[in-house]
Amino acid sequence: MSAMSIRSIREGDRISVIEGIQQGGRAMNWQWIDTAKYDQLIKWQHSQIIGELFMGLPDSWYEKPTWACAMGHLSYRYLKSEKLGDVCLSCRKSIVLVPPDTTEEKLREILGIEEAK
Repeated sequence: MSAMSIRSIREGDRISVIEGIQQGGRAMNWQWIDTAKYDQLIKWQHSQIIGELFMGLPDSWYEKPTWACAMGHLSYRYLKSEKLGDVCLSCRKSIVLVPPDTTEEKLREILGIEEAK
């Protein structure tokens, strides 16, 4: 039998959340969610909103849907999961719809993520 366990750790003004499934007394599938980066992504997304809205976002964004996660990944597809919700194909983190002209370089700059060399 499985049970969902959620813990959060406060680190200054940032809260990190750990989610996982416990099975037989041991934790499996633990996932760190950096809420500071995710909040930053949501604030940027809201600052880009202009024009006619559909479900709170511009109509034009749905013509060529572009999805982004707080890890700086950009994709035209995502994974729909009953357990995790809509997640990034690369890292399985939560995603948001962003303007279609967004590039990965621009997204990483907004999130303050340096390119791996």
